[in-house]
Amino acid sequence: MIEDMALSLFHLEPTYWGCTFGVNSIADYPPGEVDDPFIFTLFRSLINRKGRVMNISFALSEEGEGNSPLIENYYDCVHVKIKDKIDYEEIRKIYDAFNPDLVYVDETNNPHNFNYDFFSSLKDINKCVVITNISNKGSLISQDFIPSPFNHSDVVYTYFNENMRAHNCHVIFYKRGYKHVDTQGKLIHYEYEKKLKNHFLPVRVNNTIFSFLTSFRMMKNAEFKEYVIQSKENTRALLSHLNKDFFKIQYAQNSNFLNLNCTKSPFNVYEFHQFCKELNIFFDILNPFKYTQKSFNVGTNYLTSMGLLEGDMKTVAQFLNRTLSLYLSAKRQTNCASNEFVEFLKHSYMTSPNMLSLSNDIFCFISSFPDVHS
Repeated sequence: MIEDMALSLFHLEPTYWGCTFGVNSIADYPPGEVDDPFIFTLFRSLINRKGRVMNISFALSEEGEGNSPLIENYYDCVHVKIKDKIDYEEIRKIYDAFNPDLVYVDETNNPHNFNYDFFSSLKDINKCVVITNISNKGSLISQDFIPSPFNHSDVVYTYFNENMRAHNCHVIFYKRGYKHVDTQGKLIHYEYEKKLKNHFLPVRVNNTIFSFLTSFRMMKNAEFKEYVIQSKENTRALLSHLNKDFFKIQYAQNSNFLNLNCTKSPFNVYEFHQFCKELNIFFDILNPFKYTQKSFNVGTNYLTSMGLLEGDMKTVAQFLNRTLSLYLSAKRQTNCASNEFVEFLKHSYMTSPNMLSLSNDIFCFISSFPDVHS
């Protein structure tokens, strides 16, 4: 029943698609052996050691984030890093030269809408496995607001957490049924179901079963569609009020998050992240800090769940604008390393009149809305 409910969320027919759950814990792997055990387990279930993996993702750093060392050592990997617009011709050239066994499209940080129809134009695409990660975009895809990868992917997965009223868990969709007829006239079936379920044992599903029932039923309600619509409208409103002199912004129609890159110097994402935390402004950054992050994403899902509407996004944007202005002012006052700047921030700058004023304004604004986790 749970699998059928998950399939129905994305309008998938059980005849052609199956579903399983990635509930393996990081504790299943030795400390430090792999940064992302789920990805490693997923790849290992579908292709052999030293197989060729083509990784397509949006780069938050200039260097471009790679896979974990274990994945890099276990497979022959090539990375296509999207920095501005998606260059499909570059992807085609790398694909033709590399001839991958697996193409992995990571949509997690990509502010653009990927054109999945592009895959149908690639030579011998049916001979490799196409995996798409739609985390951060699953709700939009489920409501048909942005392009869906299912017609051109073999495996699609997304991540459910407390924001979707669910226990932290990956939901993995895979093709099943007839694949093609070989040269001898024999029907060839997809074998993903057996491979995936051999690696993703449902040993912890009992811990998530009731949370998924709640989450999947919620996503089928009319109120959920209204929430998704409001979230993307809030994102567009946030975009319109952010200071374009401060931020280079990347955004695609109907998205629920923006990619921001500060255009002023000196700027350090990790320092700004800590600066924002002191003011109760939160966004995600790369962890661990292996690369120098140059941009970051801000979304509106959580704010929308609190009841904020388009008009409130002007206030949110003003808070971000003021925060960046104060951060740059603080940087000009002190010329020190990041760790020293954080100490300066905590012990000196947080008590400045401008910081106290902004902190109070943010507190009063947020306090006027209900706490969704209370």
